[in-house]
Amino acid sequence: MLTCAEATLWSNGIAVDISADGMDTFGWDINDSGQVVGFAAPHIYPYNEQAFVWQNGTMTWLDGLGGSVTEAFGINSSGWIVGRAKGLDGNYYAVEWEPVPEPSSIALLSLGVLWASILRRKRLWS
Repeated sequence: MLTCAEATLWSNGIAVDISADGMDTFGWDINDSGQVVGFAAPHIYPYNEQAFVWQNGTMTWLDGLGGSVTEAFGINSSGWIVGRAKGLDGNYYAVEWEPVPEPSSIALLSLGVLWASILRRKRLWS
């Protein structure tokens, strides 16, 4: 029987699973915005951990240094993430990831770029 571990966020008395298909998830930190960081590992060997930031039901994977492992351990109120990553030389290095925009922020930014493009075309053809 295969058992798995899933990070769980308790929100207003309700358990919210932070899961990834075929992987165990481990949550390490949460900030005031509800962003959770940690890492996921496959159920089978080799257990190459992959760092993530989870927010509003969306998991975003964090890039590493070309090696097979990334792990996120902390996130501050501005969304900066710290952890470690394995380099191509097999050694671990401290890493810092920039804040990950919320999906709604990405959509709003895209809408703004589209609107600016429409206005620019309108001015060019007027």
